[in-house]
Formats: sequence, structure tokens, C-alpha cells
Amino acid sequence: MLALDSGAVALPDTGAVALCNPSAEVELPAIAPDRLTVVQGFFPDHAAWTRRGVPVVPNWDALDGPPAASIVCVPRARDAARDALARKLAESASQQRHLKAIAELFDLDDPPERIEVYDNSHIQGSNAIGAMIVAGPEGFMRPAYRRFNI
Repeated sequence: MLALDSGAVALPDTGAVALCNPSAEVELPAIAPDRLTVVQGFFPDHAAWTRRGVPVVPNWDALDGPPAASIVCVPRARDAARDALARKLAESASQQRHLKAIAELFDLDDPPERIEVYDNSHIQGSNAIGAMIVAGPEGFMRPAYRRFNI
């Protein structure tokens, strides 16, 4: 509802409004109740909206025709993005510490930018294959992995 509250988005004066995917905690926007329908397929939230007396449908196809406007709720998106960024920064800091420790261990001038690890395997002497995994400052670099027939 941030866009509505800030005035960045305005709803049409008439016509149905679909409130899509709101959690049960979302406050209703200032819209006439007869214009609003909640689209919510998650049962606990669906039931909560029904208890609040708001018309609820389980999915977009259940609406009575296309609404004049739709409000799509992305619950806790800002918090989720902030948490994901914090996790990534923590992982990156941990990776940097590991690379510095490797540089110290092998008496390198700088931490390595790329580490390649090779392994080989076989089944009772046949079907030999090799594999390479790669790590760098951002962690494992999966697109750089390789498999070799030996």
C-alpha cells in the first residue's frame, strides 16, 4: 500500500479493485467495500479476510471479469530484500576471511581471485571422469565448473 499512501499511484474513481495476495495483517486501503475483492489463495489468509467480511476469491480467474485496477501486495518484500542482502554481505565477508587465510598460509602477496579444485573418479578402473570446481571472492562459481572424460 506504500504506493497508494505516498500518492505515487492513484486508483480510478469507479470500477472494481482487486487486492492481490495480501497477508491477513494488511490494512485495507481507503476504497469503498463494495468495490474491493481480495484475491488470496493461501487458506489461512483467505479465511482471515473472509472473517473480516471482505469478499475473497482464491485466484484471478474467479473474479467477475477484469477489475478496473489491481493492487498487488508483496508482503515484507523490503524486509526480505534487506535480510538477503545482509546474508550475502556476511557470506562475502566470510569468504574474504578464508581467502586471506589461504594467502597467509601459502605466503601469497594477495588473496587468490580464483581457486580451482580437481578430482577424479572411476568405477573399478573404468568410466574414469574428472571434475573441477571453482571458488573466488564471491564464493563458489558454479558456471565455471567442468567435467572431463579421462
